[in-house]
Amino acid sequence: MPTLLSLGEPATFFQFTYMVYLYGLPLLLWAAFAWLVIEEQERRAVAAEKVQPLQLLVALLLPLVGAVCVLLAIPRTRRAHGLVILIGLLAFLLPLAAGVWLAGGPLGPKALG
Repeated sequence: MPTLLSLGEPATFFQFTYMVYLYGLPLLLWAAFAWLVIEEQERRAVAAEKVQPLQLLVALLLPLVGAVCVLLAIPRTRRAHGLVILIGLLAFLLPLAAGVWLAGGPLGPKALG
């Protein structure tokens, strides 16, 4: 299957959709979660609280995991953004699990051969 950066064209609409899902959705989730961390740091700067650049660095350099850990480590953001994080991660992980199950299960290569 071609990747997002290759010159080949996907064979089917499903392959194209799954390719965008595997590359685009994690990037979108990382950008959204990192934006929430940046927003929290900005709120701290405006409120004259201690800004923590290490948290911002972790959120930006560790895709998904870093931003989620930073947001869940701050009690104020845990309540405010916990549902957003949960829905975003479920929107990525549930279809991924279904795709892996279908690839190894009833619709996998063994069923076709």
